[in-house]
Amino acid sequence: LYALIAVVAKEFVHGWYSNITPDHTFVDEIVRIIAHCTRALEQRLRKADLEALLLDEIPDAITAHVHAYGVSRQSLHPGRFTSDPRLTYHTLRPHPALSPNPVETDPATVLEQQQNEAAWRRLLVEGILAVLLPTEDLENGCLRTLVTEVLSEMVIGNGIAGK
Repeated sequence: LYALIAVVAKEFVHGWYSNITPDHTFVDEIVRIIAHCTRALEQRLRKADLEALLLDEIPDAITAHVHAYGVSRQSLHPGRFTSDPRLTYHTLRPHPALSPNPVETDPATVLEQQQNEAAWRRLLVEGILAVLLPTEDLENGCLRTLVTEVLSEMVIGNGIAGK
């Protein structure tokens, strides 16, 4: 995990920062803070009830998803009334990051949905950092913003959601 953090910092932060200054202190500090967050997350995971999460909450979420997906694909009156299954699914299981339902023929809805998803990722990372960062680092707005952007856009946005 630390090697992955170092690679992300080298590729996404050091690339532009080395054009400004040859000093590596900033990149090292970013890596230190992200490593601190991962250690704090690891400690919180050790205290969490993973058994209940794996055996109760995740199966319930998957069951609700499969049920909503099945309902969205069903048509009570085939041929006469049709609706977009994606719109039906998002009506049954709304999520702020997935709103509005993107319509391929309307680029404005696609752009708005992408902006909502980016805002949701930032909110998610800010909430996580509020719990995991040390207080002195959390009070540093510049540092918090940089770590938020690296994690929300580079790691979650391009690394996880982009795949």
